[in-house]
Amino acid sequence: NTTSILCVDRNGCCNFTTVESAVDAAPVLSQKRIIIWINSGVYYEKVRVPRNKPNITFQGQGYDVTAIVWNDTANSSHGTFYSGSVQVFATNFVAKNISFMNIAPIPSPGAVGAQAVAIRVGGDQAAFWGCGFFGAQDTLHDDRGRHYFRDCYIQGSIDFIFGNGQSFYENCQLVSIASPVQPGHEYINGVVTASGRDKPDDTG
Repeated sequence: NTTSILCVDRNGCCNFTTVESAVDAAPVLSQKRIIIWINSGVYYEKVRVPRNKPNITFQGQGYDVTAIVWNDTANSSHGTFYSGSVQVFATNFVAKNISFMNIAPIPSPGAVGAQAVAIRVGGDQAAFWGCGFFGAQDTLHDDRGRHYFRDCYIQGSIDFIFGNGQSFYENCQLVSIASPVQPGHEYINGVVTASGRDKPDDTG
C-alpha cells in the first residue's frame, strides 16, 4: 500500500478533531503518502508541518466549506514569518480543496506589525489544487522551494503573495480587498506582490 489515510472531523466523527493532532500522528520520514482527510468545517487552530513529516496531503471537501483559520500577526507572533495560520516546512506537501485563512483585522495603510500570513510554504515540491488563501497583508508566504498552484483563489490587500519561492501559478484568481485611498495619500494601499530580486536578471 502506497498511501495511509488519517481522518479529521471537528465534531468527533473521526479519529482526530484537529488537523494538528493528525499531523502529529503522521509517521516521521514516511516514504509513502499520508493523506489527512479533513471533513467540512472551520478548524480554529495553528498548524505546523515540520521538516521530518514529508509526503503529507491535506484533503478538504472544498475551499468554501473546509478551512484552517487563525489570527496571528507579526506583532503577536514575533515576526511576519511566524504569523502563518499554517506553516509547511516538509517536502512533497500537497493540499486539495481547502482554505487557509488569517482573520486578523485588515491593517490601515502604513500600519506597523500588522502582517498576517495565512500560510507559509517553506518546503520543496509543494502543490496546491483548488485551494483558497484568505488574508490581508502578506496572505501567502511563498517562502522557498518549488511550488505549484492550480485553480486557486488568493485574496489579500498588501503584498499578498511574497517570498523567495520558485513557483508557478496556473488558472488562479487573485483578488484585492484593498480599500481606496485619497488622492495624494502617502501610502499605497493595494499591491499584489513586490519584487525581491537581488538583481534585475534574477529569474529564480
